[in-house]
Amino acid sequence: MVLPLFLLPIAMGFSGHAIAETSPALPVFAIVVHLYAASIWVGGTAAMLVLIWQATKDGGSAADTAARTTVSRFSKIALTCVAVLGLSGLYSAFLHIPTWYALFHTGYGRTLIAKIVLFILMLIFASAHALRRHAARGTLRLFMGLELLMSVGVFALTSILTNLPTATTIRVQSMLYKVSTTSRSH
Repeated sequence: MVLPLFLLPIAMGFSGHAIAETSPALPVFAIVVHLYAASIWVGGTAAMLVLIWQATKDGGSAADTAARTTVSRFSKIALTCVAVLGLSGLYSAFLHIPTWYALFHTGYGRTLIAKIVLFILMLIFASAHALRRHAARGTLRLFMGLELLMSVGVFALTSILTNLPTATTIRVQSMLYKVSTTSRSH
């Protein structure tokens, strides 16, 4: 049986760092919501980019008006997705990175910083096309294209994050190592 694609974020939520938590219900829920929000935002942006391209190809003012109206409506949905991404991402960061030191001195933390930088760039490009609704279609395509390009980087860094031990895991391993070496010396 083939898993319907809309269930993929749920399956992914049960296979990542969140499921390894002592009480995994909220962490798994947060990551599933995070994945759905990312899918809607990026997938919707890709669809809007195609819509703008199609309006350019058609060349008519009716197609242009319809495309701009649709992009404007989607912007409200995208804004909600960004808020959900921010909140669920912040929750996951607090869960997996126990200290500021861990943020800046572990592979997990540094990869998360790079992901946040690309996420902020996505927001800048999204804001640029959202605030310039009456800009030329080429300008809208450019900003949407850059937003999608940054999302590829975010997804790449996310795939790296899911394969790195969290900073919390590293901290526990370090503590266990200290305990085991201390007990051997006695």
